Amino acid sequence: MANVTDPLALNAHGTDPQLMVEKITREKIYQSRFWKEKCFGLSATSLLDRAVELSYVGGVHGSLRKPCAFLALVLKMLQLGPDRDIIYEYIHQDALKYVRVLGAFYLRLVGRGHEVYTHLEPLLIDYRKVRRRRRDAAVELTHVDELVDEMLTVEDMFDIKLPRLPSRTMLVETGQLGPRRTPLEGDIDEFENSWQSNTVEDEVELDDQQRSSPINKQPPLSLRLKGRRSKRSAAPAKYQDDEGESAPLSSTLNLPGNDATASVNDGSVEYWNEMRQKLGLEPLK
Repeated sequence: MANVTDPLALNAHGTDPQLMVEKITREKIYQSRFWKEKCFGLSATSLLDRAVELSYVGGVHGSLRKPCAFLALVLKMLQLGPDRDIIYEYIHQDALKYVRVLGAFYLRLVGRGHEVYTHLEPLLIDYRKVRRRRRDAAVELTHVDELVDEMLTVEDMFDIKLPRLPSRTMLVETGQLGPRRTPLEGDIDEFENSWQSNTVEDEVELDDQQRSSPINKQPPLSLRLKGRRSKRSAAPAKYQDDEGESAPLSSTLNLPGNDATASVNDGSVEYWNEMRQKLGLEPLK
């Protein structure tokens, strides 16, 4: 009678939870020393004391197919049917990795599809190493996320046939489950926000640089051209004389009013007769 399922335990998928473990495996667990010494008289709360002592996970091993302590505690949980809040606490605590794997595997056995995905998918980012005993009794290293991924994908684990798990796509289409958010999405959102803020800051800085540039402080082209034309019309033409000094171009021409000689001879009949003679004209009378 000590191996009877607790009457208060909820049925798992419409049947006795202990029946999820094959009869041969159950009998081996009932006859094991660990079950008789460590699992006798355990309750849903005191079971944690035994779970803390776990040092590896596994099913049956060796030529005699001896059950591991992990598998015996799984059967004890199926027998007791602990409250869901206790199982969630097993899963979401971070200190004890073997307790986390124990709670996750139990929820995979008795939980519904949306419940399994909701509480097990966050464990896919737990990369801590755990020891796993194989059927040949050898111990290998694996990781928590690998075990959780195996719970979500395979049909048989730790020598127990896993219940059928609905596909995630179907649960999303029926509205029982929301779209999955991977840890990368949070990094991508953070990168996009930082990129947008940096882009806005760069545009503001570039705008400030363009406003403070000396090129933008010059007057319009039309005003600059107008100023150049006014300067050209106002300033007389100059040339460089032999001594390197600039002088008005009109001073180089022998025209009336250019120098003192012209001012003296201006209006003189002798001066104009001399000029007319050079040009082959008749002198003035």
